[in-house]
Amino acid sequence: MANLDFENVPLSKLESVRPLLKETLEKEARKGLDMDRMGVIVDRRIAELKMNLETDPHRVVAGYIVGDFLYSKDEKDVSNNSSLAFNFFNAMYSSLKPG
Repeated sequence: MANLDFENVPLSKLESVRPLLKETLEKEARKGLDMDRMGVIVDRRIAELKMNLETDPHRVVAGYIVGDFLYSKDEKDVSNNSSLAFNFFNAMYSSLKPG
């Protein structure tokens, strides 16, 4: 599952976001994915997350946990997602330690 965030969208244009997104994704899918570029984007996001975990860990973890509680469908969902998030953060944090 992916979350997409849109910022600075005027209320008057809110209804056009979904169709525009669908149209754009379909157009890009027809062109094919540039896997080298995708790798760069993923690596950049991982580096950004590591930096944020190092400088502001409570905010990063809290953001994921609050998101789970707000958007999970039921209690089991929250528990599973939170476990996955904590395992992920543990792995990321371990990779930050020297040695």
